[in-house]
Order: sequence, then C-alpha cells, then structure tokens
Amino acid sequence: MPASQPSVRDVLARYFEHVLSLEPKTEWSPFRVESDPELPSPCDLDDEDEEGLVGWRPVLRQTPGDFSSVEEAVGESLHPDAKEFLGSYWAHGLQVPYEDNLLFLPAFSANEENWSRRLKGLREHLMVKRAEKLPLTVFIGNSGDDRFFSVDNATGKVLLEDFGSPPIVLAPSLVDFLSRLPPPGGL
Repeated sequence: MPASQPSVRDVLARYFEHVLSLEPKTEWSPFRVESDPELPSPCDLDDEDEEGLVGWRPVLRQTPGDFSSVEEAVGESLHPDAKEFLGSYWAHGLQVPYEDNLLFLPAFSANEENWSRRLKGLREHLMVKRAEKLPLTVFIGNSGDDRFFSVDNATGKVLLEDFGSPPIVLAPSLVDFLSRLPPPGGL
C-alpha cells in the first residue's frame, strides 16, 4: 500500500520547525516583527524590545480558519489545500527566496483582525477573477513586484501570476511547493 502524502499542515509544521532550528545560528531572525500593542497576536512571544520589535513563533490554530463567508460570496468551495495553508496557523509573514523570485508570505494571519482583513482581500480577489471570467485562484503570497503566488482553485496547482499574462505553473500541489521552499533569506 503506498504511503499517504503529507498534508499541507504537516509540511508547514516541518518547514517552521526547520527554519526555527536554523535561527539560533544567526544574528538575524525572520521571527521578529514590528510590535503592534493594539493588535496582539497569539504568536507573539514577548514584549517589544528597544527597537520596537517583538519575537514570534507560528502557533497552530485551535480551530482552523473559517472560509464560509468567502465561499458563499463566490458561490464555490475553496481548494482544501489553500484553506489548510491559510487557516492552520497564527503567524506573521515571512520573506523567502524562491528560484529567481522573492516570495513574501503575508497570507498568514497573526490575529482575528488580520484574519478578517485577509478574508475580505481574498473575497475581493476572487470576485475580480469571477468578473473577469478568469479561473479562480487563491492568493498565498507576492513576489515584491506585480506578480503573485496563488493556488489554482480547481486543480490545486501553485502558480506565479502576473496580470495580463498566462500564469506559470510552479508546482503540481501546495505540498510539493512548500516541500521545496528554502529557509527565509539570511538563514
């Protein structure tokens, strides 16, 4: 019997564990962000330092994120891998080198307020895709320019999209894509 493929959550857990294992070997840390005392996060570790930064670690959500409002608005279920990626962890964003691109993973949510904004942005993205009669894709990150990384909602393929150009398939699945991600720059 063939071994079952790991879930997106499993691959994310291994990725976070790997990146965290590298962190003590460097002076720079991707796990420090600007503090926002008005919007605390379950993943924040400590009080802000003299530079106004706070340490953080990804925290598995007790209840996965709920996408029903987005799915109702677009009249379609979101790809389960995309929902698992976006809704499994409380986390701040990461900047990761990916081939010739920089991948910013701001798609994670650090708190309920951020989650609400993320759902609103996702709903708007999908409504634009629907209005333009384009295949639905779920945003997972951007490249620092006009391109963005997404999951094809019908197939689960990971794409690099650029408005006005056909998308480029980067991986057959989110599990495959995440399995090949290098650690954030500097580690």
